[in-house]
Amino acid sequence: MAFWKDRPEDDGVVHASESALRRVADAAVSDVVRALRRAVTDDDRERTRETTLLLTLARHLRADLHEGAWDRLAATERMQLRRALLRLALLAHAQVSVPFA
Repeated sequence: MAFWKDRPEDDGVVHASESALRRVADAAVSDVVRALRRAVTDDDRERTRETTLLLTLARHLRADLHEGAWDRLAATERMQLRRALLRLALLAHAQVSVPFA
């Protein structure tokens, strides 16, 4: 008999698979495009500039993924890229200015 606490821990590698990363990358780009559309509609020049930069970054990350550049990375590094894409999507939804260094 196996107890519930004896099951193997989820290391998150399933979230770093190519198919999972493609969905996250596509969703991040879509979120940033929606944010850019909102900024342009609101005539917010600063937010338009910020979201344009976010969109450029998200599209580059997605292009690298589609070209297979992420396949050569270890699962932990792909998980970091996944977190970066999720953060881009969060920044797109943020109602505050995005600090670019």
